[in-house]
Amino acid sequence: MNEELVELEAEIQKQFLIELSLILKDIKQTVAKYIQKNVYDSYSPIRYERHYQLIPSLDEIVTFNEGMVYINPALLDYKSAMDSSRSISDLVPYYLNNGHSDGGKGMYHTYPKRHFLEDAVEEINLKYGSIICQILNN
Repeated sequence: MNEELVELEAEIQKQFLIELSLILKDIKQTVAKYIQKNVYDSYSPIRYERHYQLIPSLDEIVTFNEGMVYINPALLDYKSAMDSSRSISDLVPYYLNNGHSDGGKGMYHTYPKRHFLEDAVEEINLKYGSIICQILNN
């Protein structure tokens, strides 16, 4: 009897990880859709060349009972316009989602809010009927 419970628990865990993997794939596709719609399709840059790195940088982490989709800055290669030796790969997704301004100094680009993360989270939570998705460290 005890061995059957162990086997059942192992099978449930296996099926759970399969389902979690499918949900994470769906989340990545949904975030990619909103990056395309809210960022790439919404404007054409004038002062810089777009590199289209955000969608390929979507990555995931799976732990025992949860998963996370994130933009991996290690997969991006954005350099500062002021100092080309300084990486700003961790800032670009944040600025694109939340907007950025230099306060009218005219030194840097001004980015309006694109809210691709909020739009993706809203669609995912509507699709799955509960709050399964949230934005962390945005």
